[in-house]
Amino acid sequence: MFCGYAQIKTHRNWWITADPFCDIGEYYRSIFNFEYRAYVKIQKPKWGYHISVLRKEEPNLNKDKFEEKNGLTISFEYDSVYNIGDNHIWFDVFSQDIDDLRRFFGLPIKPEYPLHLTIGYIENIYNINWLHNQREVSERQS
Repeated sequence: MFCGYAQIKTHRNWWITADPFCDIGEYYRSIFNFEYRAYVKIQKPKWGYHISVLRKEEPNLNKDKFEEKNGLTISFEYDSVYNIGDNHIWFDVFSQDIDDLRRFFGLPIKPEYPLHLTIGYIENIYNINWLHNQREVSERQS
């Protein structure tokens, strides 16, 4: 597990994201693109590198304090073993600060989609099977 820090950003329609302070996503995306350059190209996420804290989830509590959370610094941990789904690559994220924030707003600690940091999306979707196979080989060797 690795640690990082992020800044909370509030958005319209009950969205909150946590934007990492350093370019964790860019760092891993560039490594990925170098290592697998002959097979896949990983593009930057459309919404930038972020962790979704609330995704159109209207708070049950403290709605009037929603904007006050903008700019808050949180810590998080992430697992550097990547995940692949559809055409995205991401790391699982764990954060007591995010759990506390969701609890503050009266929401379940576990969101509909587990906490994650998207590294990018795969430009050529037909290469995902090759990428899945590479990950399986890599896991067997470690």
